[in-house]
Amino acid sequence: MWRSCMQKRATAKEREENREKNIKEEAQRLNDDSDGGRREVDDRDFENGWMKGKRQILELENLAFDQGGFLRENKKCKLPPIYV
Repeated sequence: MWRSCMQKRATAKEREENREKNIKEEAQRLNDDSDGGRREVDDRDFENGWMKGKRQILELENLAFDQGGFLRENKKCKLPPIYV
């Protein structure tokens, strides 16, 4: 059991080192960008987990009923304050 605990600590340390390395590489890439810091999403962002925590935008107009509010009782949609 002690050995497995020590192995988990070693892998956690390795993960932390890899995370720091990825952050440094990303910072270097951002410094090297010649387009003023704006860039497109590429495969590297998905590989190193950059996009993992990003929120997605949901376009509510695309989900609206074709006939407006005729088929719904309530025409208003209130989102919780966290989404506003």
